[in-house]
Amino acid sequence: MNPPAAAAPLTVYPARIERVIDGDTVVARLDLGLGVTLLQSLQLAGVNAPERQTEAGQQALAHVQKRLLDQAVLVAVQPQRSRDSFGRLLATIGLNGVNFNQELIDQGHAVAYVSGQR
Repeated sequence: MNPPAAAAPLTVYPARIERVIDGDTVVARLDLGLGVTLLQSLQLAGVNAPERQTEAGQQALAHVQKRLLDQAVLVAVQPQRSRDSFGRLLATIGLNGVNFNQELIDQGHAVAYVSGQR
């Protein structure tokens, strides 16, 4: 019997949020090191925000813009499942030591999203 597989380690990149698409999708410039950056669309892992065209979606969008736009953040990525069905990198965002993904859920701007369930 084999021991259970260990979870893949997170890869963490410094980044700057350049654009907010909606309450759970942003565009960030990831700092890959050695002066190399990558502009990347990020889907917030484990988060499902209301659709942008709804009032709740507009509130979520405004919250994300206020908190993240043009801010230096840390982006954590788990390599084994790093992209969603639209090619966006699945990521957890750290802002001043706070898990921003969880903040969205805790403040009612989004709900938890787990394995295709909302």
